[in-house]
Amino acid sequence: MLSQDGRSETTELEPEEIEMLARAEHDRWIEDRLRQGWRFGLRRDVAAKLSPYLVAWEELAEGVRDLDRDSVRAIPHLLAESGLKIVRRPREPE
Repeated sequence: MLSQDGRSETTELEPEEIEMLARAEHDRWIEDRLRQGWRFGLRRDVAAKLSPYLVAWEELAEGVRDLDRDSVRAIPHLLAESGLKIVRRPREPE
């Protein structure tokens, strides 16, 4: 649906948006964990603050990447529950 100013409303994200935002979420998560004193470990140990997921996106298994992707896919639905929506700006001519 287009608004009067040419912006489009959406209830779903495009695959490339999901991938970009999932990568960003993983980076945010890493920064958050490091600030809390977590370190890389081969096994997850909450008491010792160790996680095998404190690695670059490219090093994660697809199943772990899917956790971030699923979180991102939920964003439009969470916004809708609050009466909000995603509105895209018109694309710039190439």
